Amino acid sequence: MEKNKPFTFIVVKGWRGGMEDRGGVGYVLKAYCEEFKKDEPVSLLLKLNPSYLNPQLLKQKLDELNLPKDRPEIKVNIDNMPHKDIPKLYCEGDVYVCAQRADSFDLGTAEGMACGLPVLTSGYGGQIEHMKENENALFFDYKLEEVKGDINYEGVNWCIPDIKDIKKKMRWSFENQNKIKEMGKNAQEFISKNFAWRMSAKKALNFLNEIKQ
Repeated sequence: MEKNKPFTFIVVKGWRGGMEDRGGVGYVLKAYCEEFKKDEPVSLLLKLNPSYLNPQLLKQKLDELNLPKDRPEIKVNIDNMPHKDIPKLYCEGDVYVCAQRADSFDLGTAEGMACGLPVLTSGYGGQIEHMKENENALFFDYKLEEVKGDINYEGVNWCIPDIKDIKKKMRWSFENQNKIKEMGKNAQEFISKNFAWRMSAKKALNFLNEIKQ
């Protein structure tokens, strides 16, 4: 980490606001702001997708969370970003945080790993299939509960990440930065070896050949 640079947690996600949203951004915000104080050398970088939230409503949605006033730095980017700038964004972080409530794959965690970031994420959902716990990622505890805030998912269960465990793992990351760097190297190697586009293409071709035969 650069001298005088705060230890940076990064979240790249869509967020509609509140705690019911599937991406779990609200859980990360609450955990971060409750665990760390203003004078600690940490930062939270949020890259939010403007397709999910009108940028003009961002302040309102943050205020609705009633986050502690004595909180450390939060940087928010909700602009459209050129594809070429995405790797630079990830490289600003030290660890990728994703309190996902449900997902099929989650491209953001894979992109972060490809840029050398270890992942803190919910232990539920498709994203855990492209990482290894305690080697390149740490998983949050959770419980399952039926979706309440979106009629499109009526009858479906999503996880509720344990905020206490999110705090614990964010604190551990901050206090064990050498280990985090090593996990980041493992993450980059693992994702490049197993989930690069060339690997996906190979699997697709094998599948098509099986059908042909």
